[in-house]
Amino acid sequence: MRNVLNTLLIAVALPLVAQEERPATTDLPPPTEVRHASMSFSTGIHPTFAVTFEGTEERDAERYWKDNLKDISADVSTKKELLATGALLPNISSDTVRVLMKADRPSKKSPHLMVHVAFLTVNGWVGPDSDPSEVEACRQYVYDRSVAFKREVMNAQWQEAEKVLNNLQREYDLLVREHGRMEQQHKKSRDREEEARTDQGRLEDEVKRGREELDAALKAAQDNPGEEATERADKAGKELGKAEKQLEKARDTEVDQRKKAEQLEWDLKQNEEAQKSKQVEIAQQQEAVEALHRKLMNVR
Repeated sequence: MRNVLNTLLIAVALPLVAQEERPATTDLPPPTEVRHASMSFSTGIHPTFAVTFEGTEERDAERYWKDNLKDISADVSTKKELLATGALLPNISSDTVRVLMKADRPSKKSPHLMVHVAFLTVNGWVGPDSDPSEVEACRQYVYDRSVAFKREVMNAQWQEAEKVLNNLQREYDLLVREHGRMEQQHKKSRDREEEARTDQGRLEDEVKRGREELDAALKAAQDNPGEEATERADKAGKELGKAEKQLEKARDTEVDQRKKAEQLEWDLKQNEEAQKSKQVEIAQQQEAVEALHRKLMNVR
C-alpha cells in the first residue's frame, strides 16, 4: 500500500522551479528538478523535497547525504532511515533542524532513483503550504546538494572511463612494440635463412672435395699400405664427416628459419589486425570520455 501511495505521489508531483531549456543533445544530463512529494518514514508520512537520479545506487546516495549532514548535525543515524538531528541550516531556520532522507526506487530493475529529503523545523514539517521562504531555502539546499552529488557521481564515471582509455592505449602501445620486435625477429630469421642457404653451397663443395680426397686417400692406402696412408685416409674421412654434419645443420637451419619467418609473418598480420581493432576501441572510448566530460561540465 505504501509503495502504491508513493508511486501516485511521485506521478503527480510538480516541479518547484522551472528549469531553463536544454540544448537538443544527448550529451547533456537532464536538469536537476526538485519536486514536492511525500514519503513514508518510520515516524509517519511526511512532505519531502524529491530529486530523481539515473544510474545511481541507493547506498551511494545515502553515503553522500550522511557525509554532508554529519558535519552540521548533532547526531546522524541510519538505523531505519537516514536521520540527522540538531542540524544547523541557518538558511532554513535559525533553530536546529531535523532532516530525514530516504532513497526509493520504483522497481528493482528501474534505473531511476528518487531521493526524498524531509525537513522538520520549529514550524513543523516543511511542505507546499509552509512559509515560502522556508520552502525556497529547503528547495535550494536540496538542489545544491543534488547537483554536487551528480557531479561527484559523474566525475567518478569520467575518471573510470579515462582509466579504461589509458589501459586501452597501453595495450595498443604494447601491440606496437611487439610488432616492432617481431619485425626485427622476422628480418633476422630471413637473414639466417639466406645465410644458411649460402653456407649450403659452400659446404656442398666441401663435401664434394672431401669425398674426392677420401676416395683418393683410400685408393692410396690400398696401393701403398702403411701407417701414413691409413692416417691420411682417417683424416680425410673425419674432414668429410665434419663437412657433412655442417651441411646437414645448414639445411636444418634453413628450414627452421623459414618456418620461424612464416610464423612471424602470420603473427605480424594478426598483430596488425589487433592494432586496428584496438584503435577502434580507443576511438570509441575517447568519444565516451569526451561525452562524460561534457555531461560533467553541464550538470545543472
